[in-house]
Amino acid sequence: MTVRDQIDVNIHGSSFPGTYVGSGTLIGNVRSSDVTRTLTGYFTSDGNAVDIPVGFDPHCVEFFDVTDVTDYCWQRGLPAGDTIKTVTAGTMTVDTGSVIVDTAFDGRSTVSLSAAAASTSKLWIFKITG
Repeated sequence: MTVRDQIDVNIHGSSFPGTYVGSGTLIGNVRSSDVTRTLTGYFTSDGNAVDIPVGFDPHCVEFFDVTDVTDYCWQRGLPAGDTIKTVTAGTMTVDTGSVIVDTAFDGRSTVSLSAAAASTSKLWIFKITG
């Protein structure tokens, strides 16, 4: 029988607590033990708003405009309609123009990119995590 050490992913620290009872025998320095839902993809915009039906409730949505080198990021907790916009020079601003909108229903969502942002013939990459 092969002996295997086990890392307990529920412990985030440098040592086991003195009262620990469990299967862990090594300190794993685990960063996150959560299972993350991620949806990624890309498309070329045609000037219309873009809706992406998501089978989960997202916590972070990022759209990257490869053509203009502009990044739009929505994070749960931002005011409705706000996104963090980063341009080529690295300047970050809060865009209040509803570039990214998350519409939740029944534990699922539709993530939308506005028509104003998705003008014709731009290459977009997206990442949606929940």
